[in-house]
Amino acid sequence: MFELSAGPVPNRFGVFFYSAEFVNGGNGTPFGNGLLCIGGGLQIERLPVVQATGQTLSHTVEFTMPPTPAGQITNGSTWNFQACAAAMRGTGAVPPSSP
Repeated sequence: MFELSAGPVPNRFGVFFYSAEFVNGGNGTPFGNGLLCIGGGLQIERLPVVQATGQTLSHTVEFTMPPTPAGQITNGSTWNFQACAAAMRGTGAVPPSSP
């Protein structure tokens, strides 16, 4: 297992997601107030929603418990992770980090 973290973000709810592919070669596509840089194909795996504290969004990834069987992280596989945090009211989503 390993720990994902992104920041600074508002101390609100957020989510990490991952994919084996990039969107637009990693340059992304508009998403909220930022860019969605992963998931160029059909597969995007979403991890559980978590609460940011200390302006940091964190989640421990357990290799043996993927969101779906297709999201299994194994030796030699390559995955790209991104975080999305809830913004202050009326400002949209804030993707604080990208691959």
